[in-house]
Amino acid sequence: MLKNCHQDVSSDETIFLIASQINHGADSILKNNEELRTTAMMMNMKAGKRAADRLSHQTAYSYFHIASSMLPQDQWENQYDLTLQLSFLLASAANCSCKYDESQFILPAIIRKAQSTSDKLPAYFLLCNIFQTHGKLVDAYTMYSSALSQLGETIPDTVTPETSKSLIRETVDMFKELYNEEWQKKKIEDDTIRAIVKFYTGISFAAYFFQPREIVTWFICKAAKLCLQNGMCQFAPVSFVQFTVFALDQALVQGYAPYIW
Repeated sequence: MLKNCHQDVSSDETIFLIASQINHGADSILKNNEELRTTAMMMNMKAGKRAADRLSHQTAYSYFHIASSMLPQDQWENQYDLTLQLSFLLASAANCSCKYDESQFILPAIIRKAQSTSDKLPAYFLLCNIFQTHGKLVDAYTMYSSALSQLGETIPDTVTPETSKSLIRETVDMFKELYNEEWQKKKIEDDTIRAIVKFYTGISFAAYFFQPREIVTWFICKAAKLCLQNGMCQFAPVSFVQFTVFALDQALVQGYAPYIW
């Protein structure tokens, strides 16, 4: 019966009711019954997702926390996909419920245990955002750098003013050549390139507050050029705004703005 409920139920209120009833008698219902435990865990995950969709983050956290407690001790070895998904859902709900310490405990564990770079990236990005929100800009920068390195990118230690100026001019030339209606129809299909753009836009924000302006310019131009070369994605507008506001401001300060216009 419990298995059928997990598969068939669709109403939010019914899901919450069933999950709550299961949890009320969890110790007696689930003891030494692996199949029921898995079904109950999936029902709590479903309830947590529905609560998160309603922006009821504390309720979502409660369901995800209960589901997580039902995972076996060897969860990463024997239930990898489920553990990965549930761990990130729990960390996200904890963050939205102001349980920041718990999020910062769960996310590094995901990064350590995840088997591929693509599996690590959501945890990297959320952890970076938490660091930035709490003013831990150096930690955020370090985490962004680590993720970009795993994506095959090389983060420079220094960038000269001449290189910075050259990057801005190259990016402006690329805009003039490629940005048109045809480009706007082109989409970035490669998940890795899309992730690289995402992390470059993120590291630009963190770097702005303590890195030399030339380093920030390097990140911003890198993201903008990747978008121009490969197409549109959800992070392209942010990248282009960063370039317009910051990189072109640098051109005005350094006295070569007439080239741009």
